[in-house]
Amino acid sequence: MVVVVPCYWDPSTRRGDRAMLLALGGIRLIFQGWQQVKAWSSFDETWHG
Repeated sequence: MVVVVPCYWDPSTRRGDRAMLLALGGIRLIFQGWQQVKAWSSFDETWHG
C-alpha cells in the first residue's frame, strides 16, 4: 500500500506530525471500513446462497 505524504508535511514541526498522524489514521479507518464492507458483502452472498 502506497502512502502519499502531503507536500506541506514538515517533520521538524509539531503540526507536520499531527497532519501525518491524521492522514495515517484516516487511511487506516478507510481501509478497515473497506475490509468490513467486503466481509459483509461476502457474508451476504453466502447467506443468500
